[in-house]
Amino acid sequence: MKKYRGLVELAALFMFTIIVIISGVDTYLLSKNREVIRLIEENPIGLWLISMDSGDVSLFIAVKFIGTFLVIFILGEWIKINEKIGLIATMCITIGQILLLSYLMT
Repeated sequence: MKKYRGLVELAALFMFTIIVIISGVDTYLLSKNREVIRLIEENPIGLWLISMDSGDVSLFIAVKFIGTFLVIFILGEWIKINEKIGLIATMCITIGQILLLSYLMT
């Protein structure tokens, strides 16, 4: 895949952009629904983070931001080490984010 390096980088950038945008939309909705989020949040880790912050979503938002940054960084490094496996992992995360967005919009 070395001869397709530019295409690999472009594909990775495109998927990273999708991941970050959907993460941003998810975080925006979390912030907008902060008053009722304890009633509608389905993520047990998210609920735990909210309870750790006395019912506020700020800690949850911070952890989501750090998590997204780490995922993008790790996927980028993985692609550098093994393009094929790294791209497959990035595609899986991207598909997961798209499914999350479709769930959030229904």
